[in-house]
Amino acid sequence: MSLVASVASFVVIFLLMIGLVLWLRFRGVLNPAQGPVVSRVITEGLLPAMIFCYVARAREEPSYLAAAAVIAVAEAIACGASAAIGRYLLRMERRSLGSFVLASSFGSTSLIGNAMLEVVFHGKTAVLGMGMVIGQFGVGVPNNTIGLWIGMISGDRAATPGARPSGLSILWSPVVIALLAGVGWSLLGIPSTTPGIATVFGALTLVAAALPFLAAVVTGLSLAPLDWRRLAPAILCSQALMLLAKPLLVWWVLSLTGIRTFDQEVTLLLAALPASPLAVAFASRFGGDAELATGLVVSSALLSVATLPLVSWLS
Repeated sequence: MSLVASVASFVVIFLLMIGLVLWLRFRGVLNPAQGPVVSRVITEGLLPAMIFCYVARAREEPSYLAAAAVIAVAEAIACGASAAIGRYLLRMERRSLGSFVLASSFGSTSLIGNAMLEVVFHGKTAVLGMGMVIGQFGVGVPNNTIGLWIGMISGDRAATPGARPSGLSILWSPVVIALLAGVGWSLLGIPSTTPGIATVFGALTLVAAALPFLAAVVTGLSLAPLDWRRLAPAILCSQALMLLAKPLLVWWVLSLTGIRTFDQEVTLLLAALPASPLAVAFASRFGGDAELATGLVVSSALLSVATLPLVSWLS
């Protein structure tokens, strides 16, 4: 199956899972208030398990860090461009500007990205390990440090005592610990097939298999009625940056490098992901424009149904 067909298949599967979540919402089995709990289950449990499991069994290469750097530079450019557009073109005040910058710059590697790689590449250990190294160093760490800082300085509650976690608490989150532990395990060459250890890795693999559906649960629970007409100009500008300009910039830079074609495909897919739900979490936590953040994140997820297969065709 071609890459375009695989990505299109993932999009259809993901939409069907979101449809199931919406049905469960209609039946009263799930409700939006459960969204933060599911997100914590993912970030505190499933995602660290998945990252360690696959990164520990992957072969880290310099090209992975080079690919991560390309995405990080594209995000930095997107941050600057969205800040200028939001301030001077859309005339946003501070609360809205912070949400606009976050939702226009950082992709959802932790939720949709890892789920996409799992489906598109049929759970291949080497590909998932590579994608997680690129995704976490290129998107995850910047989003959880620079993104968090943007959320804090732009919200109304930015100066609230105790509202700002320290840099160490950010860097030593379960996701970062799992990433560093996995890299260390791989570099030390510790086997994962010996009795006992193989059982642990098997359990982690089974736990990680739940990620695609739980990512769909979080997306489905975040859908809510919004004033789309008011948000339309911001959505148009944000998605032009997030889903078109940033992937095209990454594609152009990758074409100038010596990174092998397969690595370029994975990197480009990660760069084309919709906006991270952390934009909503940061806006809610620090008093930003949560309605705008929600509108941008949801519209980004919906529009990526069309843009992800298009970007995969470019690669």
